[in-house]
Amino acid sequence: MTRMHVELNPKPLWGMIGIDGDQADTVLRALSYIDNHPVPNVIIENPVNGHAHCIWCVKVPIKITNYGSRRSLRYGLSIEHGLQTAIGGDRNYTGRLVKNPFHPRWLTHWMHDTPATLTTLGGILGDAGHMPGRGWHAQRRREPVGYSRNETLFHMVRHFAYREMRHHWGDPEGYRAAVAKHVAILNADFPIPLGGNELGHISRSISDWTINYSRMWNDGPAAYDAAFSAIQAARGRKGGRASSGRNGGLVGDSRPGGLTSDGRPGGLVRGMALTLEQRRTLSLIQGEVFK
Repeated sequence: MTRMHVELNPKPLWGMIGIDGDQADTVLRALSYIDNHPVPNVIIENPVNGHAHCIWCVKVPIKITNYGSRRSLRYGLSIEHGLQTAIGGDRNYTGRLVKNPFHPRWLTHWMHDTPATLTTLGGILGDAGHMPGRGWHAQRRREPVGYSRNETLFHMVRHFAYREMRHHWGDPEGYRAAVAKHVAILNADFPIPLGGNELGHISRSISDWTINYSRMWNDGPAAYDAAFSAIQAARGRKGGRASSGRNGGLVGDSRPGGLTSDGRPGGLVRGMALTLEQRRTLSLIQGEVFK
């Protein structure tokens, strides 16, 4: 343990949440936790400028491989954001490396040795008003850092993979190559790209699931075309219900224009019943959600 910095977590797990404070009073901020944020387990301070790494230990580590829970990862990222807000942490800190608490250059404050659950951490931060609001994950995906890059890349590529399968019927290796290529292209846009091993896990997770479990892939182009038509029809009905109902519109009000089934002037009748074939196709679409 002679190095000044060490890796905070092993690559498959996220068991310690690290926050990087670049202010001279970071330790004071971390210790001012009453009604503000959970008590950190460890604070590792640079005695020269007061900058510090604050670490919270999680009772049940979050798996960040393709076998982990995406919901837990998203919740962990929200908690990380809340902790950054509470003590003024660096938003661009990736959480990969941390000051070595046993190195003589740093001043280490051992606070307590009790890990906390995500629920406990999130509850305290939520009561203090530090947890991000609705829509934060969508905004974060535009500028991802740290572990959020894995989740962002996964969701961006899985939508591409669903559309890409129509170009590779009966060619699983070509499909895998196309998914891997798209993963690499999107990863290059990150300020700090992911490593090759992580890219391989993401691309294999998506392509293997599609090839092994997707009914679209197994049923072939006929099922894909039927699903596409049903999606377009559903979008048309949704758009029709949301329209203003002006002349010729789709909402069945009393204004002239459009078709109705009961003789009233107006647009298409609301609540159009689905045929048995349409219901079967829509159920097929719903089964194509990647876990």
